[in-house]
Amino acid sequence: MAVSNATYWEVRTTGSDSNGGGFVSGASGTDYSQQDTAQYTFTDLASTNGTTNPSVVTSASHNFVAADVGNIIQITAGTNWTTGFYQIVSVASNAATLDRAVGSAASLSGGTYAVGGALLTIGKAMGAVVARNKIYIKSGTYTITAQISVPSLTNPVDGGQQMLEVRGYGSTRDDGGTRPIITSSTNSITKFAFSGGYGYLFYHLNITDTATTRGDAFGATATAAVNDLIIDDCVIDGCLHAVYGDWNVVWTFDPINVFNTEIKNCTSAEGALNNTGSVFMYFCFVHGQANSGSGFYQSSNASRGAFVICIHCIFYNNTNHGFYSQKNQNEEFVFLNCAFVSNTNDGVQFNPSANVDAPVLIVNSIFYGNGEYGINSPNTRGFPTKQFNNAFGSNTSGNYHNWPTGTGDLALTATPFTNAGASDFSLNNNAGGGVVLRSAGFPGVTSYGTGYEDVGALRHQDPAGGGGGLLVNPGMTGGVHG
Repeated sequence: MAVSNATYWEVRTTGSDSNGGGFVSGASGTDYSQQDTAQYTFTDLASTNGTTNPSVVTSASHNFVAADVGNIIQITAGTNWTTGFYQIVSVASNAATLDRAVGSAASLSGGTYAVGGALLTIGKAMGAVVARNKIYIKSGTYTITAQISVPSLTNPVDGGQQMLEVRGYGSTRDDGGTRPIITSSTNSITKFAFSGGYGYLFYHLNITDTATTRGDAFGATATAAVNDLIIDDCVIDGCLHAVYGDWNVVWTFDPINVFNTEIKNCTSAEGALNNTGSVFMYFCFVHGQANSGSGFYQSSNASRGAFVICIHCIFYNNTNHGFYSQKNQNEEFVFLNCAFVSNTNDGVQFNPSANVDAPVLIVNSIFYGNGEYGINSPNTRGFPTKQFNNAFGSNTSGNYHNWPTGTGDLALTATPFTNAGASDFSLNNNAGGGVVLRSAGFPGVTSYGTGYEDVGALRHQDPAGGGGGLLVNPGMTGGVHG
């Protein structure tokens, strides 16, 4: 036996790494983990079968009762005790049966233990998890001085399931309240470092960096192969990269799903997302990358067959390109209802270092105010492209370079955004701007009906009662950008 796959761990700035820290979801007992201090802690844990799997423990200071079932007990000291976290599986006659053996001797006494209470550090929780656990992190600031090592978790029976969820919250779990801040002022610290595994979700976190030499938010060791990383409803601010993998050594982070996340102020000279495999991005805001960094960067070393799909994403005010790829193997790019705005160089640049045959689909997207081209291919190598109803305006060097003109291109003579500088990319009422894009998107008239899609990342909202306006742009609860 082992700690249950259904264990939920709790981390708080007011907790202690000596606490129990966890509870098995659905267990019959009372969850004591969602409090700052231990429900009880003593130094007299004893067992008469410490090497037996499972072991039974008693305490002269506490009679174990039914309410304890499902709680995690942490044993932190004692001669011949195996320190660590154990699940209270059942109780009888004031004794608790744990999930496995607890020591190197059958007769044990004087064990220091705690039941209940949250843990203090994320790293402590990471060291305790097994596959399909969840770590809940309450709002507050967690300053780390060393990387948080994410365990390599796989399940050969049902590997398609999520192996670990890390979920931030405000006051109560999953409330969408103020995100916990995970930060470091120590040079070159990767906040979450992976050594392999399958199926990770990081939800509702604020990951920052204030060090002189910044580190990555998510990174992999040279021997890692990480499948299915999901970043959902997060803010990543001021890190070296948001996600960084090393394709020169091994396939890392393939695929990545980034949903409803703001990525800003990364300091890499390459890009915020760098050297990954396949990437799905939905409803993301990527902006303000410094040091000539692009919003998205894909080197020529990226995986053969990897692809990038961006839907309703905004790449704004990055000091190089909004999106940049020099991929030299077959793959696919899809941009649907995106916006590439005010980037120092191109909105999108494809710069392959070898002949490629990568299909590109760009639909209902805006290229506005970029310092060079809207879409640029410095090389003349061909891509099979499909482009429909994209809008261009105020790109210093022009709409295209070495790139075919799309079908249904729209010309902008004024900004289409309500206030891009204040991160409001909703369509305005300018005659040469937002008005041009309303209901002007692909597909329009089709064999199956008429569509009225807007061009851009955000749809306009009709007045209430104005022909179903409330259905046009219902919005997103808890979104990270305007």
